[in-house]
Amino acid sequence: MNILFTIKKIPHTIFKQLASSNMYRVLYTGFERQFICMTVMVLFISLFSSCSKNDVECNSSPPVITVATSVEAGGNIELKVESIGFAEFYHWEGPDNFVSEDQNPILTNVQPYNSGRYTLRVGVTGGCMVEAISDSVIITVPEAPCSPGTNQGLISDAGAGSMSFYSVICGTKGDSYFMTANSSAGDLELQFAGIDKPVDGLYSIQPLGGDWNQGDVRVRLVASSSNWPSYSGNVYVKNSNNKISATFCDIPVTSQTYNFSTTASGNVTEK
Repeated sequence: MNILFTIKKIPHTIFKQLASSNMYRVLYTGFERQFICMTVMVLFISLFSSCSKNDVECNSSPPVITVATSVEAGGNIELKVESIGFAEFYHWEGPDNFVSEDQNPILTNVQPYNSGRYTLRVGVTGGCMVEAISDSVIITVPEAPCSPGTNQGLISDAGAGSMSFYSVICGTKGDSYFMTANSSAGDLELQFAGIDKPVDGLYSIQPLGGDWNQGDVRVRLVASSSNWPSYSGNVYVKNSNNKISATFCDIPVTSQTYNFSTTASGNVTEK
């Protein structure tokens, strides 16, 4: 204040000289420092006020997650939560690296690796975060509705007769996991999405060359001098003593040679 008072008393002619002198620049620099300090103080006051406001908002009750705790493999997990006032985003995380930004996400064609608890974080206006964890979800695997016999296969009305697989080869090839079985009457190939050995589950059959995802499988039989691909149905997978077994029941197949459609059933078990 003393500096400002002194400047006011300087005659106009002298003030012009000071305005271009080093002395004035020093005084001006000091004023800048005072302005910066005041600005920083205002920012700190605003920050603490904002934190106080957020503390009040975060005392609100956490969201309640609704989800079925038992889901059959191949079905859907539907995660639901009521809308939260002033919510800016919803962020879900769960088993098998599941992540979603939807308020009510749906997981389709689920398998046992989707079992577990799901966590929801909701960002509220002002920077507050509320969190909730779901009940544990269990994925059950149903039994196959048919019993074709171990390493047996049959294409109905194809004239090839029953297939008794004497060779079963399982392993990764390219970006898929294959189960290939051979017999004197015909062959069978199961191609699972992904390079990992399939876990217990109900796998959805997809057409050859079509889009597919984890939990999907492609099925192709070779008999009577023709390829017999399937385009729909399910494959039931079980693992016992680290040996994989896959069964399918009355799945639709079509001959690529004879333009004839029928059904096929079978089982292939790792030896």
